[in-house]
Amino acid sequence: MPGIDREIAEHMSLIKPRFKSVKQKLHRMRSKWSLKVTEEIDKQLKAGFIKLSEYSDWVANVVPVPKKDGKIRVCVDFRDLNKASPKDDFPLPHIDILVDNTANHALLSFMDGYAVMPFGLINAGVTYQKTTTTLLNYMMHKEVEVYIDDMIVKSKERSGHLEALRKLFQRLRKYNMRLNPQKCAFGVTSGKLLGHIVSHRGIEVDPSKIKDIIGMPHPETEKEIRGFLGRVQYISRFIAKLTMICEPIFKKLKVGEYVMWDDYCQAEFDKVKEILSSPPVLSPPVAGLPLSRYLTVTDTTMGAIALYLGVKKLLVHGDLSLVINQVGGSWKIRSQSLASYQTTIEELEKYFEDIRYVYLAREENQFAYALSKLAALINIPDHIDSMPICVERISSPAYLNVINDTEEGETEPWYTAILKFKEIGEYPLDLDTPGKRALQILSAQFIKTDDGQLYKKTAQGVLSQYIDKPTAEKVMEEVHNGECGPHMNAHKLVRKNTRLGYYWTMMERDCCKYVRHCHNYQIVANVQHVAPSMLYTMTSPWPFLTWGIDIIGKVHPS
Repeated sequence: MPGIDREIAEHMSLIKPRFKSVKQKLHRMRSKWSLKVTEEIDKQLKAGFIKLSEYSDWVANVVPVPKKDGKIRVCVDFRDLNKASPKDDFPLPHIDILVDNTANHALLSFMDGYAVMPFGLINAGVTYQKTTTTLLNYMMHKEVEVYIDDMIVKSKERSGHLEALRKLFQRLRKYNMRLNPQKCAFGVTSGKLLGHIVSHRGIEVDPSKIKDIIGMPHPETEKEIRGFLGRVQYISRFIAKLTMICEPIFKKLKVGEYVMWDDYCQAEFDKVKEILSSPPVLSPPVAGLPLSRYLTVTDTTMGAIALYLGVKKLLVHGDLSLVINQVGGSWKIRSQSLASYQTTIEELEKYFEDIRYVYLAREENQFAYALSKLAALINIPDHIDSMPICVERISSPAYLNVINDTEEGETEPWYTAILKFKEIGEYPLDLDTPGKRALQILSAQFIKTDDGQLYKKTAQGVLSQYIDKPTAEKVMEEVHNGECGPHMNAHKLVRKNTRLGYYWTMMERDCCKYVRHCHNYQIVANVQHVAPSMLYTMTSPWPFLTWGIDIIGKVHPS
């Protein structure tokens, strides 16, 4: 059987250096399959697809795979060879984009190229994709869409479909590419394409995939959960808010999480089946019509639309030091699972003029916390799946500076009620009778001076001045960084403040927080900076090595 010229495409299996050849041991096979495998191999020998090889360095077993029509597909276990061969990074077409380009056409023709390349061999699909791309380059994304060996001829008008087929057949005949007539359908209005049903109406999910998911029992092991999520993820575009729906199921895959199927998972599992029982019909984007994008904000997920709004300068705040330093380039990424995310971020950075990554402590990252709570402030009716949020683009900054929530002199100190009661005997308006009695007992422990200062006698007999929060911050700064001694720990800072005659509520908590944010103290603190390691028992190499002799001279017994 004539094939494609080698100058156009040729598959070569390269071997990585320092890889040895592998010869697999012969595996047993069922008798009914053995006859079919022999028949298939004889047919390929007569057709010239394969030839006999003697004294080969690589030996692999035959793997029969049953087909839907009752026949078998003869495959080869290429796992050892694939490990030793480098991967070709030639990109395959994106399935969603290919399906979108095929929908909304009057007539379609589905053809399958006759692939003589072995199944399971690494880079076999890439080689076929290179071949079809080379032969049909000027027709792709116009009259033809190609995914490896699947070719689709499309036409907006019925009258132009025959002309598109004629151009394709002339190209295939010129380069000796063959088609499989059993898998071809010409001049149809709809058909199956990569797990989807495409037609002039739009895009629908393949009913066989829906049937498999609806008929699945609830998963009980981690492997079954991953299998269910993998099937649902393939048709995720037909299920709105899939991440939010499957969130309880995703949590079962966390490291250290006990895989226990509970009522929450069962409820979301049944919800996915209910949605797939009446799946929607999707329509691809149409050029010239407005495209709406939605920003979804929840406690665990957020979708960004910065590129859509035309943002050129971006300031990113994050409360995870590891992620911020790795993305910013300060730290090197050692985990292979994070390398793909880093590559995606680097691709997105090309669309911005300037991006800065700033680390904030979790308690200081208030803007992100407020943004994550916006969804709880919007009441969406039950009969509406989603509501559009209008985003207004402004030329000026969203905010100029951050104003402190309290300023000195704006709010009264915590001991105002005691001070007023000591001065004029006035009670707060919202105080009941037991509260007034408690205020009288508490005020008896305090002493008010003529200048309006409030003091309390401690157990050590020292009068401590009660101060407000702004004054307390100044006292901690002067005591910790000033002439009262070097940078001390929180316990000593509390004792210093008490010895100097100052006191306020939550003094220990405020001192701990202040010391924790002091950079100089963290450098000289009594903290072990050596990484933890295993303890090993050290033994002496020679017995009695550490013995010594003390010479005291001749001993004269009495």
